[in-house]
Amino acid sequence: MNAAVAGTSGNADADEGSIGRGDDGGREASDVEGGAAGGGLVGVAGGSGGMGGAGGSLDGGVGETVRDGGGPGSGFDGSAGTGAASDGPQLAILGSACGADTACLSGHCVEGVCCNQACITSCYSCRHSTTDDLDGLCAPVKAGIKHLADCAIMATNSCGTDGKCDGNGACEKWATGTVCGAVSCPAGTSSQISVPICDGNGHCVQNGSTACGFFTCNSGAASCYTACSTSQQCTSTAYCDGAVCREKKTPSELCVADAECQSLHCGGRCCPTGVSCSCPQPTAANILKNPGFDSGTSLDPWTLDVGSDFGEWRKADATSCPYSGSIWLTGMASFAQCVSVHAPGAYKFGFSIENVNATSSCVLEGYSSGDCSGLPTTLHSYDWLNGVWSSLPDDVTIPVGTTSVRVTCRTSPAVSGGGAYFDMGTLSPSPAGY
Repeated sequence: MNAAVAGTSGNADADEGSIGRGDDGGREASDVEGGAAGGGLVGVAGGSGGMGGAGGSLDGGVGETVRDGGGPGSGFDGSAGTGAASDGPQLAILGSACGADTACLSGHCVEGVCCNQACITSCYSCRHSTTDDLDGLCAPVKAGIKHLADCAIMATNSCGTDGKCDGNGACEKWATGTVCGAVSCPAGTSSQISVPICDGNGHCVQNGSTACGFFTCNSGAASCYTACSTSQQCTSTAYCDGAVCREKKTPSELCVADAECQSLHCGGRCCPTGVSCSCPQPTAANILKNPGFDSGTSLDPWTLDVGSDFGEWRKADATSCPYSGSIWLTGMASFAQCVSVHAPGAYKFGFSIENVNATSSCVLEGYSSGDCSGLPTTLHSYDWLNGVWSSLPDDVTIPVGTTSVRVTCRTSPAVSGGGAYFDMGTLSPSPAGY
C-alpha cells in the first residue's frame, strides 16, 4: 500500500489546508497567518485517510506567524482519515472454470476446472462428466470411458488394456470372452483346441476342446482327421481299417495284422502282451462251423454221442493258441456236424489229430436231403494213427445229387484212458484248405 501524503499547510491567502491521501493520515495542517494582529484564519482539519490507511492526526496543526504584527491563530483539530480494504484480484472456488493453477483458490486447475488436488493419477478426473462425483473433486473415471491418453489400446491377443478405464481408478482389461487366438489342433495330439478367450484379468485362457475320437490332429488344417490312410493318423490306441480309425483289439480277438492288436502281435488272434502266438483261422471257404473249436467250452454246432464214454472241449490246441482248444474223445465216443454243400465239386477234407494210446477215424457221408436225413452214401473215410498233432486233408469229390453231408469222427483207445484230440476240421472247395 502507498504511504499517505500529508495535507498541505494553510497559507495567508487560503481558507483551508488540502486533503491528505494515502494510507497514513495527512500531516498537520499549518495555521495560516492572521493578516492583522489577532485576526488570522485558522487551519482546517487534516485530510481524510487513504484506502485501508489509518486516520489523520487528531490534533490540528498550529498556524504559524508569517508576518509581523499578528499573533498566532489557534487551529482546529483535524478529523481522522477513514480506511477501506484494497481492491486486489478475486480467486475461483472448486468446480469453477479456469485456465491456470493461479486462478484457483486450491491452486489446481485440472481439465479446465478448479480441483481439490492435482489429480495426476491415471483414470482419475475432476470432471463430473467422466466421474460419479462433482466437478472439482478428483475421483475415478467411470467404467468403459476413454480418458485422455491414460490407457493404451493393446492387441486383443495380449488380453491387456483396451484403452478405457475400469471405474476403480485403473485401466480396463479386454473383456471376458474376447477372442485372443485361433483354433488349433497340435500335431501328435487328438483334441482340437477351441479359440482361446480373455478372462477379463489380462490372461488368454483355453476355452475347451473337442476330442478327435480315434483320429489324430491334422495340424495344418487345425482340425481332426476324419479319414485315415495310415495308422499314424490314428491315436496310439487305434489302427487304420480302410479309411476308419478303430480301437485296437484286446488279446484273443480275431485279427489279420499286428497293428490291429493292443499287444502289436497278431497270430490269427491278438496275442497276449509281450509274446507271439499262432491262432490260424479258418478261411471263408471252409463250410464247417467252429472247425477250430474256438468257442471256449461250447462245442456248438458239433453234436456229441458219448454213450457211456466221454467227450469234452479241452484247452489243448493243434497250434498252441492260448485262445483256442480242441475236442477230446475217449472210448467209443463220437462227434458230428451236418452242413449243406454245392455239388458236384472237389473238396478238401480232414482234421488235425493227436492220438493218445488210441487210433481215430473220420468219415464223410452224403445225403440227397438238405438236413442229413435219409439214407447216407459214404463219400470218404480215413483212419489216423499218429501220436502227435498232424493233418493231411484229403481230396474228396462230392457227386451230383448230394445236398448235405455229415462229418463224423470217433476214437478207438488201445488202453483204458486212451483217446484222441481233434482240431482244425476242414471241408472246403479245392484248392482252399483249413
